[in-house]
Amino acid sequence: MNELSRNLLINKSKNIFEQNMTNTIQKSLRNVYPPFISMLNYVLQSKRFGVSCGAIELIEVTSSQCNEKGDRFEITIPYAQQLLNWTVIFDSTNPEMGPDFDFHDKTFLPDPQIETVEQFLPSLMEWDPTNQNCLLNVLVEFLTYYKHHQINQLNERLQMEYSTLIGQTEICDEDLEIILLPDALNPTEAHFLIRIAGDYSKLIKNPIGNSNNIAVMLHVVFQGVNWQRITPQIFFSSSLIDALGNPNDLKIPQFPPSKTLMDYVPEIKCTIDKKINEVVENYEKKKEYINTLLCIQGGNIIEYDANEFSMITLLMENRDFHFLVYINLSLKFPEDPPKIELQSIYHLNTRNGNLFKETLNHIPYSPRWDAKRMLSAALAFIIKKQLDFKNNSMQRYF
Repeated sequence: MNELSRNLLINKSKNIFEQNMTNTIQKSLRNVYPPFISMLNYVLQSKRFGVSCGAIELIEVTSSQCNEKGDRFEITIPYAQQLLNWTVIFDSTNPEMGPDFDFHDKTFLPDPQIETVEQFLPSLMEWDPTNQNCLLNVLVEFLTYYKHHQINQLNERLQMEYSTLIGQTEICDEDLEIILLPDALNPTEAHFLIRIAGDYSKLIKNPIGNSNNIAVMLHVVFQGVNWQRITPQIFFSSSLIDALGNPNDLKIPQFPPSKTLMDYVPEIKCTIDKKINEVVENYEKKKEYINTLLCIQGGNIIEYDANEFSMITLLMENRDFHFLVYINLSLKFPEDPPKIELQSIYHLNTRNGNLFKETLNHIPYSPRWDAKRMLSAALAFIIKKQLDFKNNSMQRYF
């Protein structure tokens, strides 16, 4: 596949992704009372929310007036690797009024004071239903205050973790979400979700969806006596998974009780930076490999990946026998050797119509070789194995 075809396919996939999201949202809004549709739609269309860059989802629409169109909306909000279930309560008989909320959390704003609303929720105090982003603004302010509430409930040990992380590292308050579970008054777990900043632009080419939804997140759970049992985990946004691989395969440093977030987060940052540099270096190695093969076998090339340089297909001939050669390079190339498959262009399986294909094993290879030596050894091995491949295809397929 050439670069133009790949870009067209990616753009088409992006359009399909966005259209499917829009269709899903529009379907969920059918039962909403008309004055609330625009502001709720704006909330649901928001593609980047919170540290995880997740989306707010509409779970249920109900009505306070027993009619078909709803004025109460149960939503889920991504926060600190959890989902907050909040209910937005409007009054369809008085749609100009601002909403009430049920946070399903007895510790959060059980009896809000007017001073609190004025200070932390200005968009609710100055509610303007003609402004389509009025509800989103209120939700953002409530979530900010919710985090403020969670931080205020931290004990001395966790307060130290929070204050030193914010005060003595590059992490700012907007990069952090905290929640105490099962509730803020009697917690047994403390969850810290931290967005790790970095230059990911050189990794992401034509990401599907919003290009701002690119993030590495560190999720740390404190448990046990004096919060001494600590479990760290790394998460990548979907576009970064395509570029960096499965985050579970990334070897991250241990987090012993003697260490703090202030010490640990920079270690994670170094680990991520090292991984990015490794992927970029591997990309250049793959590019060199493919370009070298283009020079050696330019007239025989059928297709190749001109974006990620992850595959190439060529048509080869030996002793009047023509066959296809598929070469695939993994994210870990040159540490991982190329995967090479041969496919006959003559011999079909009469049962399923597939052409005979065989994977080559034990190809001479060293990750320390340059691309020219790798390919010289591989092509010579292919020619050496071609007769065996021809015989196998003739014996098993017709």
